[in-house]
Amino acid sequence: MLFFTRVALEYGGISRIRFGRNKYSYLVSEPALIRELLVDNASKYMKNVRYKHLRTILGEGLLLSEGATWKRQRKILRPAFRQVELLSQVAWSSKTIAGFLDRFETVAADGTAIDIEPYFARLSQLVAGTWLMGEPFRARADRIADIWEEATATWPDPPRSALASYRVPSPRKVLTLKRCMSAFNRYIYEIIKIYEQSPVGENGLIPLLVEGHKRATGTALSNQQLRDQLVTLFIAAHETSGSSLCWIHYFLSRYPEIRARVQQEVDQQLQGNLPTDEDIPKLQYLKRVINESLRIYSPIHSLSRLAL
Repeated sequence: MLFFTRVALEYGGISRIRFGRNKYSYLVSEPALIRELLVDNASKYMKNVRYKHLRTILGEGLLLSEGATWKRQRKILRPAFRQVELLSQVAWSSKTIAGFLDRFETVAADGTAIDIEPYFARLSQLVAGTWLMGEPFRARADRIADIWEEATATWPDPPRSALASYRVPSPRKVLTLKRCMSAFNRYIYEIIKIYEQSPVGENGLIPLLVEGHKRATGTALSNQQLRDQLVTLFIAAHETSGSSLCWIHYFLSRYPEIRARVQQEVDQQLQGNLPTDEDIPKLQYLKRVINESLRIYSPIHSLSRLAL
């Protein structure tokens, strides 16, 4: 990320970077050019071929699909991301988060220092997975978290250079990832089977995906297609959220005066209660702190496209 920042500052809004002898990439950092790339002339670009490695994990979900397929998938999912719908998730997610945080009581009591990142990853998985797949995910959350922790150990080791995504992983890491994804997929298909047996249960967004696809295409969504959508949304939701939580708390630890002001606002607005959907708009200073953290250390600092 520091490399890209340095290139953007030194060479301007569009800069050519050479990888190897005859391979070039162009870093686009000027907002107007980014809009041209992703919005105004989006049809002239496709998602980078290096994303093909992700297809072994995600399949053909919203993140990697193109053209008409992407537009249809996005239209189906749009209702789930309306503000009123997201605010309706606050009550149960607040209780879930409070229950998760109870496990820190013992750690806090003896002052033990711990690496918080794995805990934030598990917390974000629990909330994202339950939102997407309902109560059947919650019952499997710890087992899925164990599998995912082992899978992510096969990612390129940090700090990751600009070339890291182009390196071929070792055979051992490839085999480990395949084994983890096989176990991960078994749980996802178990959850899909539970929905098929009881479609009126607490199944998260699965009914929206199934019924929306049928309305849009006139055909049934296959289990493979449903799996791809669920896994794509699950990973996109929890990876970014877990990373963001780490950076937010990192900044709060560095700036105790801001942390105190956040705590004061929370105490005044919530009065010791768990937040409801009506409380969220009242936490304006907290919102500013979160947005500033996202600005400085975005969980997705770059994405790539291939010119057609």
